[in-house]
Amino acid sequence: MKQVFGYIVILLVFVFVGRSDAFASGFNLKSIGNSETGGRQITKWWYTGSQPAFKGEATPGAEVVVTIDGNAMQINADSSGNWSFTPTEPLTVGGHEVTIASGGSTISFSLSMGTDGVDWNSVESGGAATLPASGTTFPTVLGIGLAMAATIGGAKLYRRM
Repeated sequence: MKQVFGYIVILLVFVFVGRSDAFASGFNLKSIGNSETGGRQITKWWYTGSQPAFKGEATPGAEVVVTIDGNAMQINADSSGNWSFTPTEPLTVGGHEVTIASGGSTISFSLSMGTDGVDWNSVESGGAATLPASGTTFPTVLGIGLAMAATIGGAKLYRRM
C-alpha cells in the first residue's frame, strides 16, 4: 500500500509542478487590428487597413519578437502576459511575411494589406482550425507522470496503432 501511495504522490508532483506555469506560458496571437483571431493559427490573413496592431499573450515579462518582411522588432509582454505591437510606419498594400516568436514558439503567416486580391471564398469559409496556444505543457507532463508511475509500479503501457 505504501508503494502505491508513493506512486500517486510522484504523479501528483508531476501534475502540479507542470501545471503551475503551463497555462500561463501559452504563446498566442489574439488579434490583428480589430479582428480577433479566435485562437486560429492559419497561414494567411487579410487586413483592409494599413497599420494593424498585433495583440497576444506570452509568459509575463517574456521577450516577443515581431518580424515583418525581415525587419525584427522586440517588445516585452507585461506582468499579465499581454503584449501589443503596432508598426511605426503604415504597411504597403500587398503581401507581407509576418513571424512572431517568443520562448521557442513561433507563429508565422502572410498578411495581405488592402482589399485587392482578397480571396473572399477562403475568408468566408472559416476553414481554419482552432489550435491550442503554443507552449501548453500540461498534457505532456501528465503523460510523463503516468508513464513513470506505471513503469515504477511494474506495469507496462501500450499504445494501439
